[in-house]
Amino acid sequence: MGLNIFRSLAGTAARLSFVLRFGDVRRMDTRPLEPLLQQIFLRCCLLLPAACDCDDKSAGPVLSAMDSLDGVARAHAVLDEAFWLRMLEDQAERDDGNACLSGLAAAILLERGKMPDDLLQVLVRRRLSPGMPVDRGAGWFAGLVRRNRHALMGRRSLWEELSQYVDTLDDESFKRALLVLRHALADFSAGEKNSIAENLGEIWGLVSKSKSPQTYI
Repeated sequence: MGLNIFRSLAGTAARLSFVLRFGDVRRMDTRPLEPLLQQIFLRCCLLLPAACDCDDKSAGPVLSAMDSLDGVARAHAVLDEAFWLRMLEDQAERDDGNACLSGLAAAILLERGKMPDDLLQVLVRRRLSPGMPVDRGAGWFAGLVRRNRHALMGRRSLWEELSQYVDTLDDESFKRALLVLRHALADFSAGEKNSIAENLGEIWGLVSKSKSPQTYI
């Protein structure tokens, strides 16, 4: 129930945002809509934790809704953007919610310059660790690389942590992680994939062909 309400309200917020930004073109008085958008946006923030308690099959629409809400937050100074960022911080550090959505929350904060490098390193080590189920670790990474890819390419520490994580996996776990990671990188450009391969290749040095980045990315 909470998931459906969150998606519906996020869609409504996006439509109201569009009207508020472009209503002047049609000479509409959009000022009465601002309080409504504020209330809907606040409700979305409060519903975020419940919406992120979902399985991977349901995560796709929530990913889109979070992307949309962040755009709305950036576009309107009347909204409580600080509260939205606090909710994202909570989600980024949660271990019990959907891993991919937690990764996206971290990605948004990183893109906005609201996540220090040391905190990112802590989160990466926690998510990409032998104690973390491989599906959750790979899912979190998939959410993280959804945004701000150019900046992520230059963060060597991120790829070093991914390299160390891959090195801890047995063959079966590696195959499971590979399925998630390949899906996450499916819409990357050829240049972006080459950059990833170069980063991992430099870190790994001499690696076995079975785990070569050029083979699987």
